[in-house]
Order: sequence, then C-alpha cells, then structure tokens
Amino acid sequence: MFINQYRIDKDTFKEYAYKIVCRPFYIRGGLLDLFAIVMCIIGIMHGHYIIAAIEGIAALLLLISIIYSPYLVNAHLSTGEEVSIHFNEYIEVIKNNEKMSVEYRQIQKIIPLKNGIILSLGEGKNILVKRDAFVKGDYEQFETFIYNQVK
Repeated sequence: MFINQYRIDKDTFKEYAYKIVCRPFYIRGGLLDLFAIVMCIIGIMHGHYIIAAIEGIAALLLLISIIYSPYLVNAHLSTGEEVSIHFNEYIEVIKNNEKMSVEYRQIQKIIPLKNGIILSLGEGKNILVKRDAFVKGDYEQFETFIYNQVK
C-alpha cells in the first residue's frame, strides 16, 4: 500500500535528536537549572557564598549539558543508514538487513515533525517516516491512512 525508503542524513538525525530523544532532558534539565539558580541567589542573600558558588557551578554545567545534548546523544541512528518501511496489513521496517514487524495497534502516539512523522511504539521504540521519501503512495494519503489506523 505505502513504501517509505530513505537514507538517514544529518538533518533528519538532528531533528530526531532535538524533538524525540532530548525533549525530556530539556524539560527536566531546565527545571533543575532554574532551581539551581534560585538556590544560588538564596545562598548569596543569606551570606552562604560557598553553597551559592556550588549551586552556580551546577546551574552552569546543567545549561552547558542542555545546549550540547543533541550533539552528544546516540539516537541509534547512523547517518548514511538505509531504511525501508512497508505499510500493508502490518508495518515492516527493514534497517541494516534486519526486519521488524509491527501491528498498527502497537502505535501509541503519532508525533509530527517538520520533515515527516514519528510513530511512537513506547519504551523508546520509534519509527521515523519521512515526508519526501515515499516510493509507493504519497505523504498526504499516508497521513490520512495512518491516523485512521491508530484511532
């Protein structure tokens, strides 16, 4: 019915890293960073300069790790890797000569991206479908099809 084939490039990897892998870290890291900054200010106001310095260093390290996390993340994707996804009665993903079969009912969430969508299966398992990589069918028809399958 639909076939999506692509080679993983740097832009795809970067978008996946920012929106999927690092997103929970941004939220938790941002909250922890805010907490460290508030504690640093409170430490300075009460004259606890050593504790304030430690909190300030912690806030700075958290900020640096938030900024650089997409560059350091290993999202189990290698640039240049070929992926083929076949959508029939079930979904068949072929990557590195390994096949994985998935039933539509296993899809827990559909996450829109700029260049396609992510079919989230939970437990860190995701299927990336690229917008411009359909060799059978087109993206608009596929989008209608997949949303109807997941209802």
